[in-house]
Amino acid sequence: NGGSRTPSCSFEEMVSLTNSGSSEGSNSTDYTSRRSTASIQSVPLQSSPIDKKFTESTLSLKSSFAMLVSGLAILSLVFVRSAGSTSRTIEHFAIARPFPTHGSSFGGKLNLGHAEGHNRSSTDSLIEKHKQYVPAHNTNTGAVRSLSSQNVLNLRGHYIHDEHRSPYASHLYDAPEEVLQSIQDSYVKKMDRVRKEWGAWSFVDPGEDIYGPKGRDRPVTDFTGIPYKDLDRDQFVEGSWQTDEAYVTEFISEAKKLVNRVREAIYAEYGHPAKKKDGTPISDEDLEKREQMFRLITDEFKLCRGKPVAIDDDSACKKSAVPLPGIGYWRKEAFEELSRKLLHAMITSDEFYVVLGGHSSAAGHGNNFMQSKMMQFHLIMEPVFDRLGMRLVSRNMAQGGVGTLGSVMAGADIYGESDLMIWDSEMTERDAGAHDLFNRQAILSGERVPVLLMPKMNDLEKRTDMLYAWGDGDTISPRSDFETGLLEKTKDAEHVETLPYAIRYMSCETGNGNLCKDNEYNSECWVRRSDYNPPKDTKIEKYVGGRASWHPGHRVHQLIGRKWSLIVLYALEAALDTWNFGMQEKGLPLANEYWHVGTEVLDTQYKIPPTYEEIRQKLRSYVPDNDGEVSKCEKLLHNFPIVCKVAMHGYTEWTPRALPEERSLRAILKRGPSGYLPMFSGVNAYNGFDILPPKWQIPEGEIDVHAIAIATTLPPPDDNNDPAGPMDYRADPSSEVEAKKGESEIDEQRLLTVSLPSAKSESHNDDISEEQQLAMRRLGEKLVHFGMEGHHLVPLRPAQQNRRLLTDEESQEIIPGEGWLYSGGRCGFCDGSFQSECQRSFDSTCPMKGHSDGRSGLLGDALSGWLVFEVPNVKEGIIILRLEVWKDPNSNTRTEGWTKGNTSVEDERPENINGLADNANAEGRRLFIPENDFYFDYAINGDIKTMDYSEFISYKEKVGKNMSLWPIMLPSEEKEQVSSNNKEKKGETVEVAIRLRSSAGRQATVAVSHLYYA
Repeated sequence: NGGSRTPSCSFEEMVSLTNSGSSEGSNSTDYTSRRSTASIQSVPLQSSPIDKKFTESTLSLKSSFAMLVSGLAILSLVFVRSAGSTSRTIEHFAIARPFPTHGSSFGGKLNLGHAEGHNRSSTDSLIEKHKQYVPAHNTNTGAVRSLSSQNVLNLRGHYIHDEHRSPYASHLYDAPEEVLQSIQDSYVKKMDRVRKEWGAWSFVDPGEDIYGPKGRDRPVTDFTGIPYKDLDRDQFVEGSWQTDEAYVTEFISEAKKLVNRVREAIYAEYGHPAKKKDGTPISDEDLEKREQMFRLITDEFKLCRGKPVAIDDDSACKKSAVPLPGIGYWRKEAFEELSRKLLHAMITSDEFYVVLGGHSSAAGHGNNFMQSKMMQFHLIMEPVFDRLGMRLVSRNMAQGGVGTLGSVMAGADIYGESDLMIWDSEMTERDAGAHDLFNRQAILSGERVPVLLMPKMNDLEKRTDMLYAWGDGDTISPRSDFETGLLEKTKDAEHVETLPYAIRYMSCETGNGNLCKDNEYNSECWVRRSDYNPPKDTKIEKYVGGRASWHPGHRVHQLIGRKWSLIVLYALEAALDTWNFGMQEKGLPLANEYWHVGTEVLDTQYKIPPTYEEIRQKLRSYVPDNDGEVSKCEKLLHNFPIVCKVAMHGYTEWTPRALPEERSLRAILKRGPSGYLPMFSGVNAYNGFDILPPKWQIPEGEIDVHAIAIATTLPPPDDNNDPAGPMDYRADPSSEVEAKKGESEIDEQRLLTVSLPSAKSESHNDDISEEQQLAMRRLGEKLVHFGMEGHHLVPLRPAQQNRRLLTDEESQEIIPGEGWLYSGGRCGFCDGSFQSECQRSFDSTCPMKGHSDGRSGLLGDALSGWLVFEVPNVKEGIIILRLEVWKDPNSNTRTEGWTKGNTSVEDERPENINGLADNANAEGRRLFIPENDFYFDYAINGDIKTMDYSEFISYKEKVGKNMSLWPIMLPSEEKEQVSSNNKEKKGETVEVAIRLRSSAGRQATVAVSHLYYA
């Protein structure tokens, strides 16, 4: 950013800087809840004290904590004292945060949007430094790595959530200094007004007299290696904040005030404040009406054409039915589990993952990515989670033109871990089997079992022995909000100015439809910057493309994001009440039965929610009532129904991916003899966060929910010290090493390195591939652009392939062919998160669009040779490929001019290696080869098998939108019984090789986009 870093984008061009210094079959479904109250009430999960014997062993802090020079970690020795025995010493790492757990983590010199931060920090060096703060994950609980250093560093968060510096006053704007200063002055005054009128976060550690300023020396309990972080209450370190009644009491009080402020701000934003304009409170009648409009419906209701209506409503289910007032509906059990999850995350200072799967509308097409509903949720809730000691990770994993199937087939590997999973793919996925697969993989894969804001649960509750009831929910459509009175329609151009800013132009009265249509979107493709601007000959679009009738504008996305925020705020309030109740009943640390999520809670007389392990075991081991009974998922995937019972994994070239490089197909792909690897040569023209379009500023006098959420009474960070650092304990290195065993890691030989300083070394570009030379040339151009022409590029040569060679039936070596091409591609960091930096190529006509969804693949034909993968940790004997057989013939430019199948590099290579973008409308095309002249060879650990045309094309039947699957390896029937816990199985690495054979040559074209396995 600002010329201080070398932008990196593609897999091969990663650089490291080294400084010299609706329900099935019915329109009406009953959901009966035990709760009859009109709105969510914060109630504890238990109502009676529970006697519990504490173990005689207790932990106490014996040694004093010594802060390291970095201020990032401390090592403590914890002594275990047993009654009647001498003390024994064990090593225990308790890591101190550089700033208080429940303070403010945003701003300071990590806000690179302002000169104080920008001039003192290099983005690349910060990303590299923050790799050490990526938390380890517990492989013994099936956890999937879901965080990158970009997520942990969170530069966009530091830029946007800084309460002391306006994001619109950044030096990155191409604007006069006096203009920016004026904006900053106004921002300071605005935040002062917010603190005075709404209040602000003001929590201070009450133990400062013991533990120093801001509690810096307070001991910290380390949850590293504890399954699900379900630490027994008697194992918390004495003196840690979770054990301090004064601390927890003050924290709960301050947290409830914060939750209430943000909730009331959202109510007021949509025209329903608690006070009238004259400052007097609204009447009790209006207050009750407001509570009804904004409630989450968990009491008795039934669905009528997707709308919640009164359960005793016996009228016909008509399209004109008016829904019950509320922002959404959900099973009571799902809401309570969300509350429990949040309490768990607060106690453990954990990450909390919210993931959205869906189609183009959910992705936010027609708007900037930051305007999409998930990013709008994150914008408001991230500072709330931060104050409460959690890291919120929100991902919009929706993909245009498809749906969720392509990603959920890979389990949690593509979406990452999830605590709250939201489904929004009605337009592209109406088959109940797709819904069932989505739900099953959400439960079976990864470490966490999410709650599902998903209206289509099928028979999942039955198949988990009535344990899993954390679904059957959705938000109520904005169209219905006008019927319930939550929103008001725009009458005309004069009337709209009297409406709250958030609801203007959302719907117009009859005769004024064009007024709303003309103001539906508010996207921006570019804002001039001080550090980089597109080439002058680039024609920048006026707005983000994709304005289709089924793609709502930014106000609808914001409204849905606010509804999700309210649901989580309600659950947070319930969690805080449970915490307070449990503290009063049983003291601190909080008793296990109130907050443990993954493992069985012992010594309790009362019914508590099922654990993750219980739910998974029931789903895996379900035995149908009769032999002919199959689930919706098994019916859909009738060729390989075992997928519905195991935790799947996968690699893909589609984006978004939670870890874009680690889960790329190329991460497990073997190189050709010359070191060739299909690669994407595109790079981001600039890196770092996008500055905010000025037209997105909330007008003076309107409710700014975000400003209310970020407000604190804390002083600005001292720029002479580190601002608040990562919100997690430093990962135990040994744990992370163990986590990586058996899993694919990025091959260091695939990387190009940028060497600093400027002394040039001898060039050896003559013996590297053309693709690497091209990548080096493009990176060199970027170095010149950013004033770094003195630095040089050093290519890394392909290492000798130290591997077993596969052999085919003719005893020929099966070595990777060099005729495969990378097709399509999205440059940048495309993980679907708030920190993503995607689609900023030099020739982009809308660099700020920001959407992560893209469809790429490895394109090959009958001349391309073998494509060889090494698939790690295969446990269940399942390997499945997603192939695209509708690609245009002769579209593989890599083999242009070739006359025979390739396993070497003697043929002339084409100049154009960038490939062709996938044509989503071409999916119905046939395979362009003669029926009697096509063979698909595939080898598993040297055992070659062949599909002829008839067998191959039989799998072309789509299981979903743009989704055709080819099984490469499946377990035999006698081995299809899945173990109760496949995490305990020992996996193995499997070599998979595929190739096409046909005299049609380049006309026999296929693309590989996904590899799934278990």
